Amino acid sequence: MTKAPKTTIESTPEVEEARSTYAQDTPREAPRPATPEPPVQAPQTASEQPKAGFVAQVQRLVQGHEHAVLGGIAGLVIALLMFLVGFWQTLFICLLVFVGIALGQYLDGDPKIINWIRRLLAREHDEG
Repeated sequence: MTKAPKTTIESTPEVEEARSTYAQDTPREAPRPATPEPPVQAPQTASEQPKAGFVAQVQRLVQGHEHAVLGGIAGLVIALLMFLVGFWQTLFICLLVFVGIALGQYLDGDPKIINWIRRLLAREHDEG
């Protein structure tokens, strides 16, 4: 097995002069003051890193469509309840959830559902 010959680059006086001229013409950066290194964070486990990426990606996809996503999730839950417990039990569960939300709004000081029911009953009373 034979080795390939090494390549040698010969330098001429013109090349050396150009190098020295370039080195003199090139402005050198002033030394930068030492900056403190950022604190080292605890390394994340492999299982934590994909979660953060997945959650961030889902948040970007959902952004601007929050109500549609919540409506889709609610529809899925209602459909599953209908298949698992039946129509009337699901209707009763939805009624109890509605009452719970109304009661929570009332206790929070913002009874939107109760006010809506009052307006609805007042209209029917005025018409009848």
